[in-house]
Amino acid sequence: MEAIYDSRGDVIGWLEDPMVRNLHGAVVAWHKNGTIFDLHGHERSKFSDGYFRLEGDAFAFIQGAHSGPTLPIRSIRPIRPVRHVRPVRPVFSVPSVAHVRSRNWSSKSPSEVIPGL
Repeated sequence: MEAIYDSRGDVIGWLEDPMVRNLHGAVVAWHKNGTIFDLHGHERSKFSDGYFRLEGDAFAFIQGAHSGPTLPIRSIRPIRPVRHVRPVRPVFSVPSVAHVRSRNWSSKSPSEVIPGL
C-alpha cells in the first residue's frame, strides 16, 4: 500500500492498486488504466505520473510523483490500516479523454473528488 498525500502533504488515504482506500482501510474507489472510478463505476478523476488529477489540476499525489505542481513536505506516514473486505468491482463507465496536465493544485479537496477519501 502506498500513502496518498493531499496538497499540504498530509496522508489522506492509500493506493493498493487497483483499489483506493481511505485512512480506515475501506475501499472508496478503483484505479483502472489511469482513471479513478467510484464504487458505482463512474469516473471521478485521472491518475498519471503519481498525481491524482481533476480537469488537469492535481489534488493528491503519491511518493515519486513528477511532472506536476511543487510537492509539499510530506507528513509522517501513519500506520497502515486494517483492510476492509474488498467490494465487488463495478462495471466501469467509458473514461473521458484526459485534460492537459497542469502544474497547478486543484481548488477541489480530495474528499470532494473521491467521496469517502
